[in-house]
Amino acid sequence: MKCVLLCLGLTLASTVVMGQTPPGLVEVSGTVTDLNGEAVPKAKVILRRKDGAKEQTTASDAVGAFRFARVASGTYEVEVHKEAFKPAVIQLSVGARSPSSVRVALLVADLREEVTISNDSGQVNTNPAENLDVIKLDRDLLNNLPVLGNDVVGAVANLVDASSVGSGGATVLVDGLETNSKVPANMIQEVRINQNPYSAEFARPGRGRIEVITKAGMTEYHGEFGLIFRDAHLDARNAFALERPPEQRRIYEGTLTGPLGNGKKSSFFFSGNREEEDLQAVVFAKTPAGLVSENVATPQRQSEFSFRVNHQIGKSATLSLRLEITEDSSGNAGVGGFNLPEVGATASTCWGRSKQETCSTWG
Repeated sequence: MKCVLLCLGLTLASTVVMGQTPPGLVEVSGTVTDLNGEAVPKAKVILRRKDGAKEQTTASDAVGAFRFARVASGTYEVEVHKEAFKPAVIQLSVGARSPSSVRVALLVADLREEVTISNDSGQVNTNPAENLDVIKLDRDLLNNLPVLGNDVVGAVANLVDASSVGSGGATVLVDGLETNSKVPANMIQEVRINQNPYSAEFARPGRGRIEVITKAGMTEYHGEFGLIFRDAHLDARNAFALERPPEQRRIYEGTLTGPLGNGKKSSFFFSGNREEEDLQAVVFAKTPAGLVSENVATPQRQSEFSFRVNHQIGKSATLSLRLEITEDSSGNAGVGGFNLPEVGATASTCWGRSKQETCSTWG
């Protein structure tokens, strides 16, 4: 029994000795706040002995509190860093007992801006062909461009500087020649705005000009075909119509290119575009015979075909022969609203043109 009590007493004594803090070591604690007394979390706190013998680092918690354990007596400084605040340093003396809680108030950092001025004016680029403000849309960008009705040039026209086009709209150049006709999307390789902005070659500065570079003929046969289809079953009914107008829109387009002869210097490029719109005009008018409310078909058709032959006559020049055919037709134009079907007009136009040109290769 005495042996058991003696062993128990030795165990308790050993536990008490191990749980005691070594003599001469105390705890230093405090809080980090701003001038309004609000806690500043995640501030870096450094406890540094004045003689440089030892340095401890910690960070303030969510309520701005920090703590350093096992600090020996001596003279210290507490340094606090936090982004958007000025660094703060306070002096602290540590004796045999733990000092009272330290409160560090941080000041908001000053807003500073540095401007460096040098006498190096640099070199001004006077070459219009190397304009740094040019907008280039390659085939990948054009494929991701939000286009309504497959009208690429119409969508790109929104990027043209409105102050430079005036009331006449933007100038459209296709392979260096001005045109007023719609350019099929499958013909376009690249679109540029503000290329050669002040060149005497053009009648309008670059910000009011859209330059379209079409696809060149290939030395191997290649073709594409696309179809766009929209039907009135996905539309809402017009409020003035007795029934939903059976409208439909169809766009067919395709290209075919390949070599001519041995295919080393001559090639051809054919593109076709056909748009068919089965539209309906809603007539809602009061006549001496009574109220007229009906849907009137106003179909529209547009076809564009282009055939081009290219022949390379040098490293930087190409001879091109192009044939273009355009056909437009519309039925019951002018009908709708208060206009009765009797005022409708039908129009149809068909024209073609050919061009022969020698131009520099587009880079």
